[in-house]
Amino acid sequence: MNEIELLENLVETASKISYNNKEEFDVLEKRTEMLIRKLFGDESHYINDLKNIRYSPSIIVSGGSTDWKSPFERGLKQFRNLIQVMLEDKKLSSNYTNEKTTEFIKAEHIPEPDKKELKEIKVLIASPGDVTRERELLLDKLETKFRREHYEERCGARIIVEGWESIASQTGYAQDIINSDLVSKSNIILAVFRHKLGSPTIDIKTGKDRSPSGTAEELLFAIRNKLLTNPPLGMAYFYANAPVLSLDSVDFENTKTNWERLKEFREEIKNEILYKTYKHEEEILDITCKDLCDNIIKYFK
Repeated sequence: MNEIELLENLVETASKISYNNKEEFDVLEKRTEMLIRKLFGDESHYINDLKNIRYSPSIIVSGGSTDWKSPFERGLKQFRNLIQVMLEDKKLSSNYTNEKTTEFIKAEHIPEPDKKELKEIKVLIASPGDVTRERELLLDKLETKFRREHYEERCGARIIVEGWESIASQTGYAQDIINSDLVSKSNIILAVFRHKLGSPTIDIKTGKDRSPSGTAEELLFAIRNKLLTNPPLGMAYFYANAPVLSLDSVDFENTKTNWERLKEFREEIKNEILYKTYKHEEEILDITCKDLCDNIIKYFK
């Protein structure tokens, strides 16, 4: 069986599972995880999606009156939907020809470019330590969303999303390694800020501060490096809501200082880059996908 047939077989098997054969489902669930690792890799977000599905009630009532069937059936539906999404993902990312998929693409008036002609655009995700969920979403799902929702067909490019996590452990100053291995080789620096700017980077030779933070240094490389022939494009996003400060909080002064430093940096770069705000963590994927597509069409043709 090829990859498409393996997933189609999984869809068919999952359609026959019900509450009455949970033991068979346990085997199917393990088989699904193995298949995800094989087809999409050990770091695929599909593994987390699979593990986050709940099949049991959130509240268990004593006395045997708990409804176990309904939560299992809901979880099973999510499980089936996940496999279907993986199947469509694999179809879209391969040379597989499917009549329904072709009709859908034509209906959306999206051209079908030669996959071999898609240019690769390296996108580096830059963020300070308090941007956890947004960073996770961008690293795990941005590439897939960009492909599955046909942005790459529209702009004629495939994005390669990277972060410092992909760098092998090695000796040297961390920010210098990031700059050498990722920043200097990226086409786009996509920076996301929440409530803090991060810790300043230092000049190893002098021991003095070099940039306001690692994230700031990476973004400033894109928007201020005039010496490069083709400097990376800078994109910046700031969380719309200020931190909730309580005078009773033991971390009040630290939170206030971090917030003031971030506001100063945002004010400093306001005439050098058109940045955007976002209100919800999940919103970041929709905003960045559209902006990446528009910028690639504008600057990388």
